[in-house]
Amino acid sequence: MRSYEASFGDVLQEGQFADLLVVEDSLVSAEYTQHGSPATLNELTAQVRCPTLVLKKPLIPVEQLVLFYDGSAQDFAMIQQFGQDFNRFSTSLPVTLLLLHTQPVPPLEEKLLIEYLKLHFYDLAVHKISEEYQHLLPVAIERDKGTLVVSSRSRPLPQFVTNYLPSESIFNLQFPA
Repeated sequence: MRSYEASFGDVLQEGQFADLLVVEDSLVSAEYTQHGSPATLNELTAQVRCPTLVLKKPLIPVEQLVLFYDGSAQDFAMIQQFGQDFNRFSTSLPVTLLLLHTQPVPPLEEKLLIEYLKLHFYDLAVHKISEEYQHLLPVAIERDKGTLVVSSRSRPLPQFVTNYLPSESIFNLQFPA
């Protein structure tokens, strides 16, 4: 892992070949300039082709993983890539898969997904979640543990989920669209 001061063009170029871009959370809220216009880091990292991990300061240990799946092929590819690239996390930490009810997942597809995940993830729990059932989040996610949230850049996390999790305990790993 390299640590150096770089222009965003350098980061974009590095992101084409990197396995992971690690960004400190203080950089997320800073303003940047791209082609003479102000931009946020989230807007800029949307162009990076590798996963981006946002680290909080002070660092706390990651004690659980939360994955999101909305039934899309993109989310399944993200979960597969995470399992391959971060095998140590996926095989040693409790994993919660939140099935988002944005579009119904056919029962056979859901069953095959769960069987696949059982092969590649340790201590798996699966919960169907929607805004209507947000009161079930305390059953699915332990709030006081350091949480690595794995999501897709193309779909922001549901507001009721970000409201539930304390921001100081979340590490957000976003995969490219």
